[in-house]
Order: sequence, then structure tokens, then C-alpha cells
Amino acid sequence: MKTASMTKFDYAYLGALIFQLFFFIAAWDWLMMDIHEQIHARGGDTGMQVFVAEFYRIGILAGFAVSIIIWLLISVARLGFMRYILALLVAFSGVSLIGEFMVPGANWYFLLSYVVIFALNCAAIFFVFQPDAAAWLRREV
Repeated sequence: MKTASMTKFDYAYLGALIFQLFFFIAAWDWLMMDIHEQIHARGGDTGMQVFVAEFYRIGILAGFAVSIIIWLLISVARLGFMRYILALLVAFSGVSLIGEFMVPGANWYFLLSYVVIFALNCAAIFFVFQPDAAAWLRREV
């Protein structure tokens, strides 16, 4: 049976993924419009706009797949070293979030969503590094 910290890790990490999924669904039209406008402003043609939009879609799906795989490896397969990889990815997203705040004219809806996702991921990292979670990952419990 999972420890309390591992259960909280599951809730926080999967909650961040669900929130991120709803965020992308709610903002999809705006994201696609922004991509098309940015490419058009830089002189790109319609073919380039479609290519970048498809590439963005594939990137989002790949990101979700990697996130689910990391969760499975930590929470189901009990591979403890994956929590360090997750911590590095969350740290990288924190640096990216700081960079987003420095962009002039940034959309506050997106920034607030990124902050919520980052906070949930930080909570997940906190719980997965608790002593009872570490013991569970080492199969001592």
C-alpha cells in the first residue's frame, strides 16, 4: 500500500497534468492564433504557419507522454532515481517561468496558469522526497 506522501505526490503531479490539459484546451484557439500571427509578422507563409502549429501540437502531446511515463516510473514501477530527473525538469520549468515574467507584454492568463502548474509540481517534488516516500520507493514499506 502506498504511503501518505506517495498518495499526495500522485494527487499533486496528476493534478498538475490535468490542470495543464484543461489550460491547453481552454487556450488552444488563442495559442494557434498567436503562432500564426507571430509567423506572419516575421514574413512566414501559410505553409510555415501550418507546419509550426502541427509541430507545437506534437510537442505538447510528447510532453504529456513524457510526464505520464515519468509518473508511471515513479509511482507504479517504483524507480526512485526518476524523482531526481523529475526534480531537474521542474527546476528547468522554474527557470523558464522566471524568463516568462521578463517578457514584455506577456499574457497574464498564461503566466498565472504556469504558476499554478509549477506550484503543483513543486508540491509533488516535496512529497516524493519525504522519508516515507523514499522508503516506499526502496520497497522497505
